[in-house]
Amino acid sequence: MERFFNSRQLLRASLCIALASTPGCASNHGNLYARGTLAEQSWTAEVDHPIARDYLEGRRLPLDLQELRDAHVTEGLLPSEPTLNYLTTRYSPDVATLFFMEAVSAHDPSRSIQRDYADVIHRLMQTGEDPGLDLSGSRLTVAFAPGWFYESHGAKTGADFQRQLDQLARLGVPGELIKTDENGSVESNAAIIAEALRRLQREGREVLVVSGSKSGAEVAVALGDILAPKETSSILAWLSIGGVHQGSPFADWALNPTVCWISKLHLGLQGFDLEGALSLQTSRRRDHFEKLQFPEHLLLVSYVPVPVSGDISSRGAFGYSRMRHLGPNDGLTMLVDQLLPGGVTIVEPGVDHFFEHPDREVRSLALLEVLLVRIGAAKSVPSLDVESADSERLAHAERDDEP
Repeated sequence: MERFFNSRQLLRASLCIALASTPGCASNHGNLYARGTLAEQSWTAEVDHPIARDYLEGRRLPLDLQELRDAHVTEGLLPSEPTLNYLTTRYSPDVATLFFMEAVSAHDPSRSIQRDYADVIHRLMQTGEDPGLDLSGSRLTVAFAPGWFYESHGAKTGADFQRQLDQLARLGVPGELIKTDENGSVESNAAIIAEALRRLQREGREVLVVSGSKSGAEVAVALGDILAPKETSSILAWLSIGGVHQGSPFADWALNPTVCWISKLHLGLQGFDLEGALSLQTSRRRDHFEKLQFPEHLLLVSYVPVPVSGDISSRGAFGYSRMRHLGPNDGLTMLVDQLLPGGVTIVEPGVDHFFEHPDREVRSLALLEVLLVRIGAAKSVPSLDVESADSERLAHAERDDEP
């Protein structure tokens, strides 16, 4: 078949046929330029609604939105799916996204690690140096659970974590990639990950687990279901990057009877089946996720991309358009589904699921330093730019006091 068809051309033609017979999704309402600071983060983007522009630029908001905002920020409440759905329907996805960003950033357990992350980025950008970390005496290994199709497309998508492994090698930090099936089901890959973590514990290693995208669901099952408590005692933390913990409504759409044949054809032309996609259906993942019980000692950290509509990349655009009527999403999964119960969250505004950020290398290093210091696996060399960091914190505090 490959002799006669180019898979990308065939997929494009097939999608045109399918989209002609499936319901459309709302598009942007105006592409309004907005610039402002929200939750101590500067943001410049096009947004989809005048209220979203007012929100980002600090203008007066409608009473119902302001009341929800005040309650969540003052009380440190995490945003719920019903609240985000209400704001999406009442106003727009971007309004709900900005609300998500502010509420998550105001959550007390997350505020400290978010500021530590911002400070480290500031220092690394100023000095142009690698993190100064002292790992003397550490038994740490950073274990990466790779993302979907990491062998076939990892060099392009970053799903193979090769960039991070190279950074670790440069810093003298042991790291390894867990060899999962690149299109395996969540359940089968979770078993592989669990066995790799058991091995590291037998070898006397302490472990920081890092997952990306689909492997977030796999690590969740390994830690919260497969491994016994005594088998997780050497696991110090889990960093989930863009974790598809509860499945994806985009996977639901791609597997519905109207377009499922297209998905099957597209993957088949590349030598894959639907196993991985089927295991990401929300009907399969959400019920399972509710039953997971994570070890109490484990530091759970979600690194969540938070894009408004003007931030969506060409790679994320199709998935985003299929899900935007449901609320804030990153092009592959819903933002609220990336949060981990009892965990802390670092938000990254302005990027979608594919994290196409111009300072991606620096942010990767900053995440590493913050996590290693937080779990006590390394000591951070004192900042060379303490005055700048203190001035930045003071500016943040002054902004918080503004009406």
